[in-house]
Amino acid sequence: MCSFLHWLCPYFLPSLGPILGFPVINTDITVSELTFGPATSLAMISSCVSEGMTKALRQAEVQLLEPCTVLEVSVSEDHLGQVLADLSSARRAQIQEVGLQGGSQGERLVTALTPLACLMVNLSCDIEVQINYAFSQYLCGVIV
Repeated sequence: MCSFLHWLCPYFLPSLGPILGFPVINTDITVSELTFGPATSLAMISSCVSEGMTKALRQAEVQLLEPCTVLEVSVSEDHLGQVLADLSSARRAQIQEVGLQGGSQGERLVTALTPLACLMVNLSCDIEVQINYAFSQYLCGVIV
């Protein structure tokens, strides 16, 4: 029976997690007891183990870690409002700082923390901007 459980547990680790179907990683699951009769099929066992693991993961309050980037946008002061609106709404950015760009008149540098997935959406403004970004950290959140 132990060799059967040793084979069974890795086989049924969920590839689709309880939050938006993202994979579950760095998780250990221990099946402490499994009772079945001679007429029990492998499909029945797999269904029960899968349902049990899904329930356990939901009760464990699993969190989704979302990769975030530090984003720097250089934009003219005339278009600053449009860029800030785009960042805070469509890109779910947390604006960190709005400052002068290199001492030049009329140029602003916006620094924000933004989920990586939100950078893949086209800019909603028809303006010229210069964008630099780099991975920063993983934050708990749910991709909308």
